[in-house]
Amino acid sequence: MKRATVSSIRAHLVTASIAAMTIDAMAFIAIDVFGIRESAFETPGFRLTVVVLIAMALALTRLLAFAAYRRALAQPRAFILTEGVVHSHYGFRQRSLVLLHLRFSGVNAERCAENGVLI
Repeated sequence: MKRATVSSIRAHLVTASIAAMTIDAMAFIAIDVFGIRESAFETPGFRLTVVVLIAMALALTRLLAFAAYRRALAQPRAFILTEGVVHSHYGFRQRSLVLLHLRFSGVNAERCAENGVLI
């Protein structure tokens, strides 16, 4: 596989695992604090709900990352070119979301560089 494909798959898996850990933590809190039985979390309905919540978290994260990317494109000097490699400007507040969008989309930033601006 190409490096960009592996990076894209890895970004999706990490995002999904963070969402799953959050759901797991909420289930633990529900058991510990509210006294809900563990058997409530073993039903097929709950498992289907978890799959849907993970998919929704992944879609929302992709949407936020894309919005940050579009916002960065609208700003001058959001990206800089050094030695043929495009980097997000360190002063940009949503830099991590822009980089996450690039990883999600599997874009090879080196191929998209033109005059120091990511197209």
